[in-house]
Amino acid sequence: MTAESLLRLNYYPRNAFRRTALETAQRIAALIVEIQNQSGSTGNSSERKDETFNDARLLWRVVKGPRISAEVTSIGERYLKFYNQNPTAAYEWLAIRSGWLYSMPNASSGDFSSTAKALGVKVNLLDLLVRTLDLLTRDSQSRSVLTYAEYVTVLSRDSAWNWNPYGIYDQVTHLRQNPEKLVKISSSGFLGAEPELSLTREALNTPLRKFAIQCGLFEHVGSPDHLESPDSGLSLSRRLSYDKNLRNMYEHILKYPRHDLEESSAPDVEL
Repeated sequence: MTAESLLRLNYYPRNAFRRTALETAQRIAALIVEIQNQSGSTGNSSERKDETFNDARLLWRVVKGPRISAEVTSIGERYLKFYNQNPTAAYEWLAIRSGWLYSMPNASSGDFSSTAKALGVKVNLLDLLVRTLDLLTRDSQSRSVLTYAEYVTVLSRDSAWNWNPYGIYDQVTHLRQNPEKLVKISSSGFLGAEPELSLTREALNTPLRKFAIQCGLFEHVGSPDHLESPDSGLSLSRRLSYDKNLRNMYEHILKYPRHDLEESSAPDVEL
């Protein structure tokens, strides 16, 4: 097993995200209201098949307990209150909070966490993307975009998953001087000519086209429907220049290197 196998796994559960951020926000809010209104035996006990509930409990942390007797958490209550004022902004806060606090190998039994633990790897994708793009944006000599091909090429190396963002940044700048080393993304959705580097489009779609875009911190550059384009990738959102809430959460990530913090000591992401 190598760290390349992490690229094949869904960093986030793909069905946790709907087509748009608003639709995802509505789905989460509806589940919270349903839990608030359920009483004991009326709950659905088939947790294994209830993906919406499991996502709400494990990823978003807005509910807790078994499905049949679930309770809304304080985070769920805060989300619903904020949702009633601004649904999309509420979801962006929840997504950034969950992505930064919880999406590292931890007590979760998910495939990504299990594989990362076995490899001795500790990584937070949201932290990595924010910090790498911040460095690229600050470098006046560099293009302030992380292309999908650069992302895959760098993270297909075993050692990369334990690098800090400066190491990722150095590798990206090296690739830009040696573009022949970039892994190719085919239109059929597989990366690399060799089987060990093959990767389905879904392994990019969920973390980079669903989570990253819906959380509000990033935007697509190039064609979002053509991952194989060498110019397609992510940049920091232009909204960071005028959206106070989004900017505060962005600066929170920059202030606290998630890689160096245990979950219990990581300061919460506030609105």
